[in-house]
Amino acid sequence: MAKICPKCKSKNIYLWLGGNLGIIYRCNDCGYRGPVVLEKEEKVKNK
Repeated sequence: MAKICPKCKSKNIYLWLGGNLGIIYRCNDCGYRGPVVLEKEEKVKNK
């Protein structure tokens, strides 16, 4: 599953903070910081 920024729909998002208080993601493209990300199933191409 690919994680996607809910603000700009970029795949350039990564886990920024995580621990007892929860998880925070950050987007390198738009600067979004928050606990919510979209997940999209990536299709596998058959050869």
